[in-house]
Amino acid sequence: MEKSKLIPVCSIDLSISKFDQESYYIHQTKFDYRLKLSQESHDLLLLANGTNTLENIKNLVNDSEVDIDFLEDFYFKNLAKYGIIENKDIDVQPIGKPSYLKLSFIVLPAKVVDLITPYLKFLFVPQLMYSFLGLILIFLSIITFQYYNTLISYDLTQINWLYFGLLGFISVTFHEFGHASSAKYFGAKHGGIGGGFYLFTPVYFADVSDIWKLSRFKRIIVNLSGIYFESIMSCLYIVFGLVANIEMFVIIGIFLFFHSLWNLNPFLRNDGYWVLSDGLNYPNLSKNSLLLLKDFILSFFKKTTFIYSVKNIFLILYAFVNQSFVFIFLYFSIKNYGLDLLTFPYDFVIYIKNVINNIVEFNIKNIFHFFIPFLFYYILINYLKSIILNLVKRRKLVQK
Repeated sequence: MEKSKLIPVCSIDLSISKFDQESYYIHQTKFDYRLKLSQESHDLLLLANGTNTLENIKNLVNDSEVDIDFLEDFYFKNLAKYGIIENKDIDVQPIGKPSYLKLSFIVLPAKVVDLITPYLKFLFVPQLMYSFLGLILIFLSIITFQYYNTLISYDLTQINWLYFGLLGFISVTFHEFGHASSAKYFGAKHGGIGGGFYLFTPVYFADVSDIWKLSRFKRIIVNLSGIYFESIMSCLYIVFGLVANIEMFVIIGIFLFFHSLWNLNPFLRNDGYWVLSDGLNYPNLSKNSLLLLKDFILSFFKKTTFIYSVKNIFLILYAFVNQSFVFIFLYFSIKNYGLDLLTFPYDFVIYIKNVINNIVEFNIKNIFHFFIPFLFYYILINYLKSIILNLVKRRKLVQK
């Protein structure tokens, strides 16, 4: 069939909502793809009503830059691969698991989570939430200050690890219920709660992808609600420890409070990362900011135009700091832990044997000694892996 006679048809499995003043949020519900489209792309999408040919659409748009080839690529390649436009020649696959999350699995299905979240929504009533947050931060700050030295030197062999694992599991589960409950409160759908591994660390997650249809402020509240809930749980553990005079519960409560604060880190895929992404209205923050940094650098060599806005400059700095961290950390590790890096596997095995034989203590200071070498090898291997994969992709493109 002649290109101009092709008729693009929108999928019936679409949910479209306003994202901001200049763009729209498109959700392909069958394959679970989510895209942000500009106003112009959204208008073109609406013209794919099953009756307009590409020739008709070209005449309706009346833009010299929008020709038949452009429309064919836009509808039948760019949008069709996500199942937004029907195309029998493309086998659309449901969206996979995030590449940064390994060995993920669902612990609590969405139906089970939905039985509980309605009873937790009251914690997001503004007056109650802000009062709780103020009291929680004051209480945890005071307790942390009082027990800081005890925490650093605490002998971990005194902790009942069954209790620690159980209380930690309850805390991180409640953390994820925070995300799901706030999404429910604001009218967005939530999925199940599951687990996986990120940076070799076991993590929990709640599927709240639907919050992209919410306002920026509401999305930020959803992102921070996990820390809010985990801090509540930390307070409960500490209060119980103080009342029952069980120091272990106080230490666990403070440790979990530090864990919740760590989630504010914007350079890893923690809650802080999503807060920054939503605050800037910039999906795929890490990937897209890196691409923006590359465009900025290439603009000096290829003499291309680069838009110098406050947002773009901030994103460039974010990507630069994010990438610099890798090289700075690797340099710092080699300079200060050179011998430890070489003997890391052997030293770690000996340390575990000594702990078992009660020769050395199993405490935070001793464990931290192995943290840097472990992180060094993980970052180095993943960085080299990404370079190799990019080279392989480029080679395949050249061969085509």
